[in-house]
Amino acid sequence: MAGQSSRMAAVDLSLCLLINRAGAARPVRSFFIAISRLGDGVVWYIMILVWPLLYGAPGISASLHMGVVGLGPSTRR
Repeated sequence: MAGQSSRMAAVDLSLCLLINRAGAARPVRSFFIAISRLGDGVVWYIMILVWPLLYGAPGISASLHMGVVGLGPSTRR
C-alpha cells in the first residue's frame, strides 16, 4: 500500500507543477483573473435581477435569499 501511495503522491506533485506552469502563461492568467472578477459580484447581481423574471415566485424567493445572505456579516478579516 505504501508503494501505491508514494506513486500517487508523485503523480499529484507532477500534475500540480504542470498546472502551476500553465498558469504562468498570460492568456491562462488573464482568463482566471476575468473569471475571478466576475465571481466578485457581477454574475451574482445579474442572477438576482434575472431569476424572478425567468422563474416567477421561486425566482423571487431565491433572489431574496441571495440578497439576505449577501448582506450578512462578512467572513473576510
